[in-house]
Amino acid sequence: MQRLQPPTAQFQDSIRGLVRVFVAGEAPEQGPVVHRVATLMTDRIAAMPWIFSWGVAVLTIWFELSAFFRYFRSFGSLDAQHRARHVRRWRESRLGLCRDLVDLYERMLCFLYYSQPEVQQHLGSGERVV
Repeated sequence: MQRLQPPTAQFQDSIRGLVRVFVAGEAPEQGPVVHRVATLMTDRIAAMPWIFSWGVAVLTIWFELSAFFRYFRSFGSLDAQHRARHVRRWRESRLGLCRDLVDLYERMLCFLYYSQPEVQQHLGSGERVV
C-alpha cells in the first residue's frame, strides 16, 4: 500500500483548529507557530505505517464532517467556542475511536508545539506564551 498523500487544505485547517484548541489559543501572533505545528503533524501522520495513517486520516475527515453536520461549517472555520465544544463532545463520546483520536492529537500537538524554539524561548524567559 502506498503512503498517505499530502493532505487537503481542509485537513490542514482541521489540524490548525486543533492546535488552537489544545495549546496555542486564538492569539494572532501564534499564527506562524500554529501553521508550522500543523504541518509537522501532517508530516507525522504521513510517515506512519499506511494502516495507521489511513486510519487517522479517515477519523480526521469524520471529525471534520461531524462538525459540518452539527454547525453547518467545517471544524477549521468554527469560532473558538464551537471548536472547543466540538472537541469536548468527541472527548466524551461513547465511541472509543473518537476519544482516542482526540487523545492522539492532544498529545502529539502539545509535544510538537512545546518543541518549537520560540515557545521554548518564551517559557525560558518567564513570559506568557499565549
